[in-house]
Amino acid sequence: MSICNFYFTIADIATAKADVIVNAANGWGYMGGKKARKGLLSGVAESLNYATKGEMEAYTLQKARRFEKIPSFLFGKHCGEIFLSPPFGLNCYEVIHAVTVRSPGSRSNLKTICILANAIYTYCRETGHHTVAIPMLGAGTGGLDECEVEKIISKTAILFPELSVRIYSKAED
Repeated sequence: MSICNFYFTIADIATAKADVIVNAANGWGYMGGKKARKGLLSGVAESLNYATKGEMEAYTLQKARRFEKIPSFLFGKHCGEIFLSPPFGLNCYEVIHAVTVRSPGSRSNLKTICILANAIYTYCRETGHHTVAIPMLGAGTGGLDECEVEKIISKTAILFPELSVRIYSKAED
């Protein structure tokens, strides 16, 4: 008997109601900067930055650093890593920042998405979270094909039947 534990939604992920919201992050912690605080832009990180009035980006810029006194662009997070932040007013318990690209504007790859999907779902299982709002990791700025990303996210979700996974794709303007 097969149970579908994932659903596809076309909406802004910043409006999601889930235990965990996932952000498609870069290893430096930038989330669109000041321009994303003034107006809603198209990316996942920019949308979350806008919804949290810049609070999340201020936090992630520090959290992405490996060493306190060295900038994250020198020694930031690597592709395939995840790190956490508080929700800063979003309707979730915490946000998982999934590093899909090393630096802002660079490209991702499908192997990284496989690693991240497993890491995200494993973290949720281990911490008792049941609902996950996850975007099309790497399909925006990362340049990956949405269909390929959706396959990876949904096939990995099947391995975690205790989770309810909602895959978010933002509507075209």
